[in-house]
Amino acid sequence: MFAIAPTDPDSPDARLLLTELGAALARITGSDGSASFDAADVRGPRACFLVARAPTATRSVAARCGHWRTASPN
Repeated sequence: MFAIAPTDPDSPDARLLLTELGAALARITGSDGSASFDAADVRGPRACFLVARAPTATRSVAARCGHWRTASPN
């Protein structure tokens, strides 16, 4: 079972996951996608960045990430 919680996109766990995502995107598309992600976009009152942690025998490990934001104030 995953534990999902809001996390700052510049946290070490988030940066690791975003780096892994960028490498996978680069292999698939030729671009790491970093030009289309701005951490400031997921820090506002109508947005959030989430990290899912998976338990191991001794600790939890950041396993997935995602973000949500509204496209407009309406």
